[in-house]
Amino acid sequence: MCPLWRSFAHGMRIQTRSIVIMFSKALAQASTIALAIILVRIVDQEVFGTYRQLILVFTTVSSLLSLQLEASLFYYVPKISGLELRSLAVQTTLFGLFASAVSALVIFFGAGLIAEQFSNPDLVTPLRVMALYPLTEKILILAPTFMISVDRVIRASVYSLVASVGRVIATVAAFATGASLTNVVWAMVGISALVTTTAIIDMIRLTPAAPIKFDKSLVRGQLSYCLPLFATALVGVLNIQYDKLLIVNYFKDAALYGVYSNGAMELPVVVIVTSSVTSAIMPNLVSLVHAGKLREAIAIWQEAARKCSFVILTAFAFLLSMPGEFMVMLYGIEYAEATWPFLVYLMILPIRVTLYASLLRAAGDTRSIAVIAAISMVLNVILSTVLIFAGGGGLFSFMAPSIGTFFAIMATAALLLRRVCAKTGVPAGDIMRWGELSRMLLLALAASAITQFVPTPSFPTMSLTFSLAAMFVIRGFVFAILMLVISWISGFLNPDEKRLILAPITWISRRRAPASSAGESSEI
Repeated sequence: MCPLWRSFAHGMRIQTRSIVIMFSKALAQASTIALAIILVRIVDQEVFGTYRQLILVFTTVSSLLSLQLEASLFYYVPKISGLELRSLAVQTTLFGLFASAVSALVIFFGAGLIAEQFSNPDLVTPLRVMALYPLTEKILILAPTFMISVDRVIRASVYSLVASVGRVIATVAAFATGASLTNVVWAMVGISALVTTTAIIDMIRLTPAAPIKFDKSLVRGQLSYCLPLFATALVGVLNIQYDKLLIVNYFKDAALYGVYSNGAMELPVVVIVTSSVTSAIMPNLVSLVHAGKLREAIAIWQEAARKCSFVILTAFAFLLSMPGEFMVMLYGIEYAEATWPFLVYLMILPIRVTLYASLLRAAGDTRSIAVIAAISMVLNVILSTVLIFAGGGGLFSFMAPSIGTFFAIMATAALLLRRVCAKTGVPAGDIMRWGELSRMLLLALAASAITQFVPTPSFPTMSLTFSLAAMFVIRGFVFAILMLVISWISGFLNPDEKRLILAPITWISRRRAPASSAGESSEI
């Protein structure tokens, strides 16, 4: 294991920080998945599809008009003095609220046009209420990012988790009591506003008391850093959301969009693992790159990719053999067709073991990221549009946008890696630990293949969802044991990884030790 992974410049260790962030994001993502699982069972497909269209509009507009200010916090907080933190926090918050206000105006005044474009008049009123949501949601992105940057990881995780779980509870409670979609959105906005107010106050309290002033050089530097990332986000959101927008406009069927949107997703494990680890290492990458220690920064980045591969590649191998069963288990037989886009998105996972742009961001080379994102978007638009019309409205048309997205994401990864190689002077063969990653993937595929021969009991009196869940639990347990045994015996695991696996046993042993000692003393 890279010794840099164990050493940490200040505060919480990278590994510990990663685990804390990952745990909170895992719970947040689990709550979001749980929301979809619950909603498909308490509302009909038309209402669910309209709800997903509402989220699509909010996500697309707010992301398109985001200034990507959160990325600048990771870059600037480690580089400025403590007395400048409050000014940075305040100016970043104000910039964020400005961008959110623009998003709110676009959603509010564009509600009628959007609903007409989607052929869904039921969208108009909920969209106008949803216009308030960006004002709170942006702060709930900025505040945790700032807290991570100043090494308050647990506090950041709590805010992220409370915001996600609160939204889920408010949405389910509103729908369960028969509330209209408009009132559901009001409940979402109310919960989000409450958490946001607390987060703003807390973020300011975490900064040293100092006069608030707008440093023009800091403002220019922050905007200079963010604008290329903003351009990247602009095309990146279109890149990621274009397939869904294409489905909505081509088929003009809210229920069908609800099916597609459930399947057209990358596993939340990608967001949970890679974004958590990247958030944890970014302050270190910035410091090392700024100090000219490129090789050390690359070593941390490579070690992070290895850690991420344990989760991402194993999830890919396990689900690759049962994608249909997974979709039906989550959403019911009515959403079985979601398997097709899900299978395409699943094939993206092997390249998602790291965020390839993180080294470029740490080096301040955000312009290259923007150019590569633009190239990827153009490729996606051309491929997806051509393929959906070539499908003639059949199954291939239904799958076509996800196929276009797949090739666009692959192209993005390849171009980013090429740029990283050029920036660092490291050959393509050495920039990633290709051998380790390939070996990990082969181990996971082997374990997954063996797992398919595991007999699972049938439950004829139980629901299909319960039977499939039981099958996944049994096979998942066997798969995990197989992966552990194969990885351990083959020598793939490093000593620190073995210690991490044995940590629960070690913790229990240490907890029991004082009791045992006390018992022996009393007997003597």
